Amino acid sequence: MSANINDLSQKQTCQKCGQQEDNLYAFHFGKKKSETSRRVGNKTIYTTNYDIGGKIEAAACNKCIQRRWVTRLVVFGIMFIAGAGAALWAAKLNTFKGPLGISQMAQLQTFVGGGGGILGLIGLYGLLLNLFAGKVTHAENLIIAIKKPEVRKLGFNTFWNTKNFKKLKRMR
Repeated sequence: MSANINDLSQKQTCQKCGQQEDNLYAFHFGKKKSETSRRVGNKTIYTTNYDIGGKIEAAACNKCIQRRWVTRLVVFGIMFIAGAGAALWAAKLNTFKGPLGISQMAQLQTFVGGGGGILGLIGLYGLLLNLFAGKVTHAENLIIAIKKPEVRKLGFNTFWNTKNFKKLKRMR
């Protein structure tokens, strides 16, 4: 589809549920071609070139966008709570020294605390991203998730939503 989003007068079919929807969203896809870095004085300048595969436009209904947003908030919220809980639990454990100086409880404490901390940070990051992203970003990410297998069959695995694509001025 090459129609302008503002010029659409007919309803589109939601890619997720099949309902009729007025809103059309788009994302660009491509593949990283090269990445270089060079020193200029005290700074390192990174340059990335991409092969742009194209742009996909598709409709997403408000119900599907909202449902996916809530699901992601719940998943990342659970990750954050579980990770923070595991890290706090591990921090409060008493460690007992065994014959070699390190007990299995200390190893468990380190493993659970480190893993829980990492899980909690990933959950917090995802939670914050989803809380502060706009509806257009959520819709484009939903369309990307739906279209990803189709685009990967074409050999592309890098995706941008429209807003982020415009900010990447390093492309050819």
